[in-house]
Amino acid sequence: DKGVMTLWRWVVGMAAVGVAAGQVAPPYNECPAEGVAQNELPCPGTPGDVPLPGKPGVRVLPLPGLKPDPTACPQNAEGKPELLGLHDVTPVENFYVRNHGAISQRAISGNLDGWQLQIDGFVKTPKNFTMAELQKFPMYSRQYVLECAGNGRHGYRPGNLAQGGPASGNQWTVGAAGNGNWTGILLKDVIESVGLAPEASYIAWYAEDKDCADSDADLISRGFSLEKAMDSGTMLVFEMNGAPLPAVHGWPLRVFAPGYPGAAQGKWLNRIWVRDQVHDGAKMTGWAYRMPVLPMFAGAANTTLPPDQYDPPIETEIITKLGVRAIITAPPRCHTTDSTTIDVEGRAWSGAGNVTRVEVSYDQGMTWGDVDTLSEPVNRWAWQKWSKKVVLPSAGAFRILARATDEEGRLQPLITPGWNPKGYMSNAMMNVDVSVTVKK
Repeated sequence: DKGVMTLWRWVVGMAAVGVAAGQVAPPYNECPAEGVAQNELPCPGTPGDVPLPGKPGVRVLPLPGLKPDPTACPQNAEGKPELLGLHDVTPVENFYVRNHGAISQRAISGNLDGWQLQIDGFVKTPKNFTMAELQKFPMYSRQYVLECAGNGRHGYRPGNLAQGGPASGNQWTVGAAGNGNWTGILLKDVIESVGLAPEASYIAWYAEDKDCADSDADLISRGFSLEKAMDSGTMLVFEMNGAPLPAVHGWPLRVFAPGYPGAAQGKWLNRIWVRDQVHDGAKMTGWAYRMPVLPMFAGAANTTLPPDQYDPPIETEIITKLGVRAIITAPPRCHTTDSTTIDVEGRAWSGAGNVTRVEVSYDQGMTWGDVDTLSEPVNRWAWQKWSKKVVLPSAGAFRILARATDEEGRLQPLITPGWNPKGYMSNAMMNVDVSVTVKK
């Protein structure tokens, strides 16, 4: 009732006051956010639907308070769900873009002169590889989903920061993902060719992109465990969808650690450093691509202070395996029909590997029905197509929800899980509103 809601808002407000006084609201348990992730997108063709040049199937993400600007640096744009569903392999023109700074000048010019991939650190024989040398290793083509760790960030609720939102960062809805056909070589083959020192435990990558001010500072330098690097799924990639990597997607070379967030899949590579410790490069520390180890009250921290400066310090861990997700690609946004029979379609994927079940609801999640079809993945970490014919009970307004379950038994949540000030790992269920009119 009203009194309970007033008390609840007071409790959340006191949590925020505690933070201002240098205290984290005890204990580290999560207060429920208000409402479900809405994942609103503008209707197709409205002013909010501004594409990038050469990418008509994406919509530019505006900076807070600004209009979408396709010329802004860095470029960030998400795929439109209704277009993502048209293809098993996402065309480049529909594939989302996430850049931290300016695109590498080498990639723009397409000039390989002087380029090499340096592999050094805790290896027996450091070496600089030319592209021709890399392409002598056995080649593979695989379909992998590429997904930003912030995909779904727009769903964090409510709008008041003191009550848990909005989370800091690009306000992705559900389109910061795509399923590409990637061609390249296994990272483990290259590492084995130079030999590993006994101390080796982590790999770090460096790249040629610069910040938008064109400074020489490392813009982003991330990595992952040696175990992931030596996995037979992790690749060095030089082709996307049967053609050389586009400049915006990392030409001439990127790394791909399937199931991990896009920020782990470095673009414009020129160095792999094998380390004896977890990498501490740019965007590996602080709040960057990290989650609190213990659940937090919504709004109990923000990005103005790094996690280790809170009292007590907030322990965080690097994001690795992404969550499970189903998106609805049909019916499209802003859908009106005079039929109560709706063909619902979508795609599903998981950072754990394969999706084993997808369900659909049209009554706010009170009842669920398994989809009629769920395709087998082409290979592990590829997305899977699903479909269901839904018969609505009447005319009126309905919200269609979809949820997926993966091979580890993880179920996609109804509300945004694991609040964190950067809004990572938000895989709350997508919904599409359908208006059924009465036939005249």
